[in-house]
Amino acid sequence: MLNQSLNTRRPPSVLLEVAGEYRHIFARVQSKDISESGVLVRTAETPTPLTEFMVRFVLPVAPQDIAIESAGAAARALPGVNMTIVFMNLREEQRRAIATFVTQSSAGPTQPPEMPR
Repeated sequence: MLNQSLNTRRPPSVLLEVAGEYRHIFARVQSKDISESGVLVRTAETPTPLTEFMVRFVLPVAPQDIAIESAGAAARALPGVNMTIVFMNLREEQRRAIATFVTQSSAGPTQPPEMPR
């Protein structure tokens, strides 16, 4: 019988560090929740709009990982559930790296996983 977990593909994710004046949050963010303009963070923290943060994460983009650090601001929040942070000062190469990460992770695996023997 085929093990169903072998066929389950979870979207790639990155560990995101969000540091603010009074908060420090670590969150795992799936690739579908990040774009060149910002990131959706699932967190019970509910900042007021325009609260500023420093956002740091590393993207697993071929051929090497890319470190991203950017100022950001809370654009909106669903209290106790999530918040959207808009990037404020990404460099062009960082935007390209995010776009590449999203594209690569959306493409899925190029080969099916090997069956265990």
